[in-house]
Amino acid sequence: MIILASLCAGKPAALEPKAWIPGGIFPDPAMWTLKSWQKKIVFLLGMVHDFWSRTPDNLEGHAKQLHDARWKELEAELVRLQSQAPAVCSPISILPPDGEDNPFQSVRYLNGPVSAAWQMLHTAFLILTVCTPCSLASRLSVLSSPDVIRRAQMYARQIVANSLANRCTIAWANAVQLLTIAGQCLVVDSERNACVRILREIQQQTGWNTQASIDRLGAVWENSWRYEPWGSHSAVGQVDAGKLLYYVWLGEERSPS
Repeated sequence: MIILASLCAGKPAALEPKAWIPGGIFPDPAMWTLKSWQKKIVFLLGMVHDFWSRTPDNLEGHAKQLHDARWKELEAELVRLQSQAPAVCSPISILPPDGEDNPFQSVRYLNGPVSAAWQMLHTAFLILTVCTPCSLASRLSVLSSPDVIRRAQMYARQIVANSLANRCTIAWANAVQLLTIAGQCLVVDSERNACVRILREIQQQTGWNTQASIDRLGAVWENSWRYEPWGSHSAVGQVDAGKLLYYVWLGEERSPS
């Protein structure tokens, strides 16, 4: 897929999404099928990625109004598409978390194409959340707000849990870049360990090299600590969830490595 090569870097794709289809518009069909729903998800993920990668550092006046309106439009399109999922895309089972080895709710789908579609849709939601409109100066503050952190971590968990629960090559074909983005948002050690474990399993089962993604996650996690004074001669470290989201927003080329 065109978008995957540039997804983690936060760089524009080689071909703009509007150039993927005639007229640059993806009209909704009279009735959604798995195939049409998948295609629309790929298109919207491309549009969200393009919005993220082409956003200027600072916007003012009318340009900012247009940018904010476009963000709301993309959000509405994602919400609408999520609600229009055909029946074949419904979960076939939902199981609660099961200890350290599986710290996520497990949602299983009928087959690889269905689980891959949901994973891409949740990634689009995650990226759009990280792109919540604000000024460059307030970006870290906005990404550190409880509501943004809650939503981003919800989508990140769904993305990683998807690969753990739906273990098939078709689903894993697009998963490495999505797991790399989602994994950066995780705070809990057991969730991070699960993300690394599934990346290693993907490499073992498919031969695709995931070590760069694992190294990337380790670098971001290492740089996400915040230290607060504790007594007169010591400090207590804790993970800064807002900083993690900020690194995602920066993209691979500008954030810690």
